[in-house]
Amino acid sequence: MKGLLAASFALSAVGTLAQMRAQQEAAAFQAEMANREGEAAIRNAERVRESAERALTDQQEGTREVGEQKKSDAARQADRENASLVALMAERGQLSTTSFLRQTQQLYYFNEIDLARIDADVDGRLASLQADKEQVVEDQKRVYNNSSLAMYGANTNAKIQSTMASQAAFMNIVSSGVSLGVTGYKYKTLQELARNKGPGPEGK
Repeated sequence: MKGLLAASFALSAVGTLAQMRAQQEAAAFQAEMANREGEAAIRNAERVRESAERALTDQQEGTREVGEQKKSDAARQADRENASLVALMAERGQLSTTSFLRQTQQLYYFNEIDLARIDADVDGRLASLQADKEQVVEDQKRVYNNSSLAMYGANTNAKIQSTMASQAAFMNIVSSGVSLGVTGYKYKTLQELARNKGPGPEGK
């Protein structure tokens, strides 16, 4: 009888431990999958951010180049207009007149307005592109934080499930041991009663 009880207990313990290991492996697998997905999302977000930053930086450089080109064109146009005015006034003999000086000042004034407008347009465009770059970085941070949080949650959940499985196995084995112990005690008591012996130390 004792042998059968021991064998039954052993089989129960083996089954319980196998179930525990299966639950722990399932929890570890889920955590591993969550980690892989999170890491893939982080890598992808980093690639997107780097690509977007390069593209936006190229646009910023292009915007600066276009702005400088427009300013050069405006300056050359102003020089041509000033040369035409000088030639016209020279033909009329009015180079030293108040009218010539006033028109020359007006040409410089309008040229400065054109240059200031070009600078304002360029600065506005650069600021907009810079805001886009900052948003790209923020988007990557959000993906990183969300993925990191998901991985943390998955790993923590796996640890909790593993601990719960271990605790359940422990309780099951202990419970089985107690149950088998009680069964063994009852069997021994019945045998003693059959031999007209009282249970316990007095019957020995």
